[in-house]
Amino acid sequence: MMRQYFAIKAKYPGTLLFFRLGDFYEMFFEDAHIASRELDLTLTARHKDTAQPVPMCGVPYHAAAGYIARLVERGYRVAICEQTEEATGKTKLVERAVVRVVTPGTSLEETLLTGAENRFLAALSSNAEATAVALLDVTTGEFSVTELRGEAHLEAALNLLERFDPREVLAPQTLAPLLSAAFPQPPSPDAPAEGKPSGPPRFTAALTLTEQLSFAPDAGEALLREHFGVRSLAGFGLEGRPLAIGAAAAVLRYLRETQMSDARHVTGVTWFETTTTLELDLLTLKNLEVITGASGSKRDALLGVLDDTITNMGARLLRQWLLRPSLELPIIEARLDAVDELHRKPIERDGFRQLLRDIQDIERLVGRLSLNLATPRDVAALRTSCAHLPALRERLLACTSSLLLTLGESLDPCADLHQRMAETLSDAPPVKLDEGGVIRPGFSAELDELRHLRHDASGAMAAIEQRERERTGIGSLKVRFNQVFGYYIEVTKANLKYVPADYERKQTIANGERYTTPELKQLEARLRDAEVRLLALETQLFQELRAFLVAHAPRLQTAARIVAVLDVLAALAEVAARRRYVRPELHAGDELVIEDGRHPVVEANVERFVPNDVRMNNSTDRLLIITGPNMGGKSVFLRQTGLIVLMAHAGAFVPARRASIPLVDRIFTRIGASDNVARGRSTFMVEMTETACILNTATPRSLVLLDEVGRGTSTFDGLSLAWAVCEYLHDDPHHAAKTLFATHYHELVELAQVLPGVCNVQLAVSEQNGDIVFLHRVIPGSASKSYGIEVGRLAGLPASVIARAREILANLEANELDVLGKPKLARHLPARRGRAQRAQPTLFEAVNESVIEELRALDLNSLTPDLALTVLRRLQERLL
Repeated sequence: MMRQYFAIKAKYPGTLLFFRLGDFYEMFFEDAHIASRELDLTLTARHKDTAQPVPMCGVPYHAAAGYIARLVERGYRVAICEQTEEATGKTKLVERAVVRVVTPGTSLEETLLTGAENRFLAALSSNAEATAVALLDVTTGEFSVTELRGEAHLEAALNLLERFDPREVLAPQTLAPLLSAAFPQPPSPDAPAEGKPSGPPRFTAALTLTEQLSFAPDAGEALLREHFGVRSLAGFGLEGRPLAIGAAAAVLRYLRETQMSDARHVTGVTWFETTTTLELDLLTLKNLEVITGASGSKRDALLGVLDDTITNMGARLLRQWLLRPSLELPIIEARLDAVDELHRKPIERDGFRQLLRDIQDIERLVGRLSLNLATPRDVAALRTSCAHLPALRERLLACTSSLLLTLGESLDPCADLHQRMAETLSDAPPVKLDEGGVIRPGFSAELDELRHLRHDASGAMAAIEQRERERTGIGSLKVRFNQVFGYYIEVTKANLKYVPADYERKQTIANGERYTTPELKQLEARLRDAEVRLLALETQLFQELRAFLVAHAPRLQTAARIVAVLDVLAALAEVAARRRYVRPELHAGDELVIEDGRHPVVEANVERFVPNDVRMNNSTDRLLIITGPNMGGKSVFLRQTGLIVLMAHAGAFVPARRASIPLVDRIFTRIGASDNVARGRSTFMVEMTETACILNTATPRSLVLLDEVGRGTSTFDGLSLAWAVCEYLHDDPHHAAKTLFATHYHELVELAQVLPGVCNVQLAVSEQNGDIVFLHRVIPGSASKSYGIEVGRLAGLPASVIARAREILANLEANELDVLGKPKLARHLPARRGRAQRAQPTLFEAVNESVIEELRALDLNSLTPDLALTVLRRLQERLL
């Protein structure tokens, strides 16, 4: 057995081998050490008393999925080795083979899947001119590829990957020097890494390096053509794109090799252009809290507000629309038309949503079918889902908007597939195929006969029991069955003398004997054979049904995508109706107008939200300098503007009274402070790096949101940088983007006097009896104060600290200086412990004005040294 183990292990280096032994998966040697450590398993050993014990540990096969999921989440690859033949009395060693390799990007374990998120496997292929990116969701079959060109194309590809958040990235070995630092150090069961790279990696995905041959375009093209059954890849937009072909083929080959399957649910590959979507880098998604809030929760993010989808398919699609909003006006308008119709027709909207509640995750069900992982319950869920497609199509065809009509015309009701499932599958099939009762009675005459034979076993036993009692005269004689001894006749000790000669002793028990007869043996053999044949036939019929459904996977996947689009549109309409959103006006001009705009997430969590207007263009109102108090709402104002623009491009209604939105190519944000100490980057260095990226990348079609640029260094340095950044974004013809610039550098408001495209707005505040009230209202003009001390008071700083801060502020605002020309911050300091408090008089106090006047009147040209000493002594005496 160990020779068998080593032979299989050698074929799958770099994996943990789950080796099936009866009811357990066992791991040996280094695999056992790793598994026991990672899974908190007891480490034991075979041949403990020998000089070379074999370390081992194991998990029950029926609970293995949870253990495998934990290993995969930590970056390990697991090879599942099954027994491929039944053990019999004559079998010394059963055949075993790896049936599947589970990796972070190919895992289909339910505990690892989140219904609302895709689980992408990605591939990168790069040369001097371009980088290709291929993305495949193994669970749904969604497959896409693109190429990025221009300067820093590899960095652009990594930025794209950040948005898709793949679980595993394939790359050729030649890219290892460029990529290794960006990914976690892969755990190796063969040689575990003792050290870790310095600093956190950029990605959490596993990086899998393969031979360059895996990305070869020629072999890749042949693989893709064979898999999709086409003579040319032109229909997929891949003709003449060898780099993209290589990346796409590498992903597909990896899937087929690890899953030991032909992956028929991957029915096509889509070419996509990055220029057709609004670009949002990871920083912008984080700052705007698009997918998750600051706490990491979806509830506090835009996605949490908008996600009123009913199906997992719809939830995943909405997430994609928010991560990649469209820049194609016809697509956006079609979505808005559909949302508008569903918004205006609540009864129809409710009808759609009611039907959607009974539709399961068709995409993932088809994926499980294709990879031979589907259970009878999965097929039953697919049957229920298909049952509602005809009604959904009928409702769609009654709509008027072009997108909803197109969805209705394209929706295949899959009536034949539903009929086949309804005819074949029982009403309530079990979870596992070997539990029986999967196939509907009446579907197969042979199956019904075998079931009748099995069900009639109790009757046959009763008949034999009655007949043997009459023949032997033993009234207490019993015919029974158990899993260990099979069928037997049980006779008590008192009746052993009446046992016929043709009874064969089978077992002695405490109160009697157990026997068998030729007739009982025949019944047992017939029933055992029936059970085997029954399970084999049910398995065969179920596999035939699976193969039939997989052959029609494209139809089911198309229906699933239509259901997902409808679900998103209905959800957006539902949210718009509930939260009083309006339809935005998208256009190709440069005028941005938002009237009474609101922050969608903040509004959902407060009782009353103060709306505000935004008016910008690329000429007279290109750059808004936003001043106002801390807690006044500057950051909220910036974020809500970005979110409203993003929502409009995704095809959603927006929180405003009116919104006219120009198509923008990218949204940039620089909000909040963070550092990256592990990589040697201070808070200010991170701030400057992010700002540099914006200045070098923004275009006149971009929207830039900057908050407190320059605050991480000295006042004069920060103010100078902030001023220069504003000038650059205003003046540079290639990077003069629409910019909202929030700041506490009040000096920046003077830019409006010298730059024609700069306007000042402020967050209003009301002062009453020494207290301030934040009005959260954006009005024209500039603020003169930041009210930071008042915010400190509201935050609970000690009263003495607040009083002292006010005193220092008064000194600074009065420009009071000491004799060296520095601000007198130390005035009226409290006494040190053990010393009496003493006031610190200054030359500028009113009581000493006469001394000052006398000094001013002195004629220094006629003053002799002796007279000067006399005058100084007299002035000193007056000051003491």
